[in-house]
Amino acid sequence: MKGKKTCQSCGQQTGPRAYICPNCNTPFVFKIKNNKGKKNRVVRDFDWHQLVRGDLIKVNGGPYFMNNDGEYVPMGYRGRFSVQGVDDKGILAWSTEKDGGYCHIYMGPTYHDKNTGLRKTPHTLLKIKKKEEV
Repeated sequence: MKGKKTCQSCGQQTGPRAYICPNCNTPFVFKIKNNKGKKNRVVRDFDWHQLVRGDLIKVNGGPYFMNNDGEYVPMGYRGRFSVQGVDDKGILAWSTEKDGGYCHIYMGPTYHDKNTGLRKTPHTLLKIKKKEEV
């Protein structure tokens, strides 16, 4: 049946994204993914103060607003950016997205402004290196 997986042990059919058979707890066998064709490598642990003009980064998280009803409203940047410079509270960068622009990616200390409800938290960063640089 299309869109289903069949367990080799018990014959139970499950969804295509299942890792373990819900009937007999037998793990499904997956193909090993090969990283040979990838052109970029991701660096997770680095000091953002050491970024220089032209470095590529992937950004997530950052400041958010929490209203009185507990609704979470993200206010940070997301996506890929080209670094233009660094200051004491963050990174100045251009978005590499088609409709992106220039921004300041906040990396300062975490704090909560009780008057506005804004919670400033640093963004999460990944540095993207070209394969030939690695």
